[in-house]
Amino acid sequence: MKLFTLLVLALSLSMAHAEEIKVSGMKVVSGMDRSFTLKTNFNEKVVLDCQSFIQGLTFGEGEASALYMLGADECESLYINMNNSLKKNKKHCIEIDSEVRSDYVCP
Repeated sequence: MKLFTLLVLALSLSMAHAEEIKVSGMKVVSGMDRSFTLKTNFNEKVVLDCQSFIQGLTFGEGEASALYMLGADECESLYINMNNSLKKNKKHCIEIDSEVRSDYVCP
C-alpha cells in the first residue's frame, strides 16, 4: 500500500503541469464496443474506455497504471472528437494534468 501511495504521489508531482497527448490512431479492444487502445506519443499503453463502469483514460498496465476518470458524456464526446480528427487524417491532442483539461485537433 505504501508503494502505491508513493507511486500516486510521484505521478501527481510529475504531472503538475499539463501534458499533451497526441493520438494518431485508435483500435477497438477485442470483445468491447466502446473501449479503444490509442496509438500515442507515449511509450506506455493508453486506453480510452467508455464502456466499463469506471470510464476514462488509462495510462500503463497493472499496478503501475494511472486512470483519469471521465463522465459518460465526457468520454463519449472525447471519442467522437478523436474519431472525427482521425477520419480527417489529423492527430488529436488531449491535454491532461490531474484531469482531462481539453481536447482538440492537433495544430
